[in-house]
Amino acid sequence: MIHLGGIDLNLLPVFEAVYQERNLTRAGDKLGLTQSAVSHALGRLRKLFGDSLFVRTGGEMAPTPRSLEIYASLEPSLAGIRTLLKQPAPFDPATAKKNIRLSMSDYCEMVILPPLMHHLSREAPGIRIEISPMPSDKTQVGLETGEFELAVGHREVGPGIFRRHLFDDDFQCMVHNSHPALGDTLSLDEYLAQPHAIFSPRAKGDVIIEKTLSKMGYQRNVALRVPHILIIPKILETTGMIVTLPRRLAYAFENISAFRLFAPPIDLPPLSIMLYWHERMNGDPANRWLRKTIAELPLGR
Repeated sequence: MIHLGGIDLNLLPVFEAVYQERNLTRAGDKLGLTQSAVSHALGRLRKLFGDSLFVRTGGEMAPTPRSLEIYASLEPSLAGIRTLLKQPAPFDPATAKKNIRLSMSDYCEMVILPPLMHHLSREAPGIRIEISPMPSDKTQVGLETGEFELAVGHREVGPGIFRRHLFDDDFQCMVHNSHPALGDTLSLDEYLAQPHAIFSPRAKGDVIIEKTLSKMGYQRNVALRVPHILIIPKILETTGMIVTLPRRLAYAFENISAFRLFAPPIDLPPLSIMLYWHERMNGDPANRWLRKTIAELPLGR
């Protein structure tokens, strides 16, 4: 039995060339080897397979029956290896057909998806996007396992995760135009007195607000906590509640003219939105193209 670990795989192209050319000189020219080197390699092949493999007949090297068997199995394998070693074709978004999974919050969906899908519809119609509402504390595992290929937001990640800064967003306080108690400005006392609606209480934005208020010794009057943002405008329309949310999210609402925005009466740090991917996807052409595309999207104010 021949053990693969003891084989010089460089001998196999020599066998192929001699089989195809039926001549040691022409086989050497094809491989860039001297006739002597081809003859030496052929001697090693004969010893390896225990067969003469080629014999001189009528001025050429004719294959033996064993050689015919070897070539029948070897040629498809060498063709497959050559295909494997070819440089992949450049990624062409215009013709690519691919499903790409992303993880992002409601906020990032509303801010990023509209311009992203508009761009893809024109430049990459075969790219299909699937959004996974993965909790931020599961981002590391989701990227490691390939449950999604990119994550957008402000996540806690560890080793093996690459990141790219997309943008910073500041906060705004929003109420409906019909709010009965507020005028053109918002004081700290008024802010604390209003019933607050909070979405995604585990989100980074909410943590920033709570920590800032806690350091000041204040606490909001929380009347409602919901896991999603889309219901908030309807709630504000029918109540006197107030919500503190990122500016870009506020302006993403279709009926933003029905609401009033105030600068928060507390000093809040900006919310940094990042793009995350696992190191194994760093060189993937489709992933790299989508990362660049997302980073260059026109996101408005």
